[in-house]
Amino acid sequence: MSTNLIKDHLQALGTGDRLPATAEEQHAVEYVRATLANLGIEDMRLQNFAASSPVRLPLLPSSIVRRGKTSKLTSAAMLLGLAYFMRRRFQRQPFPLHSILSRGESQNVIARIPPSGETKHLLFVIAHLNTEQRQRLLPPTAIKLINTAALVLTVISALSMLFDVLINRRRRSRWQRALVLIALAYDLTRVLKNEIRDNADSVAVLLDLAEQLQAQPLEHTEVTLVFAGGAASGIDAYLEQYTPPRDQSTLIDLETPSVGNLHYVTKHGVSYLTEYRPAPRITALARQVALDHPELGVTGASLPVIDAVAPLRRRGYEALGIAGYEPGTLLGIEDSAAAVPAHYVTSDPLARAVTYLHELVTAVDAKSTT
Repeated sequence: MSTNLIKDHLQALGTGDRLPATAEEQHAVEYVRATLANLGIEDMRLQNFAASSPVRLPLLPSSIVRRGKTSKLTSAAMLLGLAYFMRRRFQRQPFPLHSILSRGESQNVIARIPPSGETKHLLFVIAHLNTEQRQRLLPPTAIKLINTAALVLTVISALSMLFDVLINRRRRSRWQRALVLIALAYDLTRVLKNEIRDNADSVAVLLDLAEQLQAQPLEHTEVTLVFAGGAASGIDAYLEQYTPPRDQSTLIDLETPSVGNLHYVTKHGVSYLTEYRPAPRITALARQVALDHPELGVTGASLPVIDAVAPLRRRGYEALGIAGYEPGTLLGIEDSAAAVPAHYVTSDPLARAVTYLHELVTAVDAKSTT
């Protein structure tokens, strides 16, 4: 592994926004494809798909209710619709008619590296070509509380408006008054986004893994590298077209591994009502690899993230997320057994991420023969 080579990848991918269906995203696609070709990987293809635009519906306007039956009925219908869209967003589910909201065509870059022996297991490792923006002005616990309160109060307020219409009550209920405050906080957490999450580091780490596996393939595990474009659309498009067999497949999603501390995620979610967990077998294996390599300082943690593990677990796949996260902002380290003193941890985050990922995929291969 060459840290300098990974940094070359980062420089070539560039900084700033790489939004779906833009020239910047296409540059990343071409760079990844050229790099994989230079490594001698022959089984490589591009997958074209429609990249949908994110749906951002403010909550505050619908929470301010005027008197009158028609006004309350309209507001109740809007709030129930917003609650539906909010829950789907928290669970990383595509919105209905998302193809109509397409902002253009994006691409996934898919590369397959066969094992040296008989194929007994399939491993898919995912990195994302796009940048995202995340709100970091509030601690994660506060964001989860706001999102949970917004979802619950939106439904309760809508139902209370329908009840008002039935009993002909004109004044606003306390639920409706509370929703105005929560709606304001909720909308601010979505508007005031001051941090760009550049996934170029996950792409660079995956390119380094491709080089290692091309030089020395796993023994019995076929590895497919998925460089997903189109933000959330990319992995959904891949699963719809290729549908890996559930009983033979393990999938690992990589998110900003050079940021802060490196974790295998034990619980995901941006609200307490829409949390989800990775598959138990791959989580146990990730924990064991972390314990076997304490110098890497990798720990299990519950993180306020929505990632590709959501649609994978929803489809019944053995899936795990690996993510970097800033120190001091965790909801809680859940695997204290893997914690080690800070001075013992590998200082270079890129080297740490590459080493841990390679050890994990090697462990997956070893497990496939038992």
